[in-house]
Amino acid sequence: MNKSQSILAPRFLRIRDVVVRTGLSRSRIYSLEAEGGFPRRRQLSERAVAWHENEVAAWIESRPLARGAVVGDETPDELTMNRSDAAFT
Repeated sequence: MNKSQSILAPRFLRIRDVVVRTGLSRSRIYSLEAEGGFPRRRQLSERAVAWHENEVAAWIESRPLARGAVVGDETPDELTMNRSDAAFT
């Protein structure tokens, strides 16, 4: 396998990795998946499933920031206020 193939090769995450990356419990991941609110798992073998790393990363990025979370030196509320202030100047 050459370097470009290794960059493009899909990477799969087992449930332990998904739990660590998302901070969700196993049961919540499965519930969200059943509701259509989380990426679908892929069957790797008869008894093994995994999630595509890029799909999990995209789901994480799609989540809103928690109210009052600090981004750099500003909270999301301050970022919103600064954007709206800039629109009126």
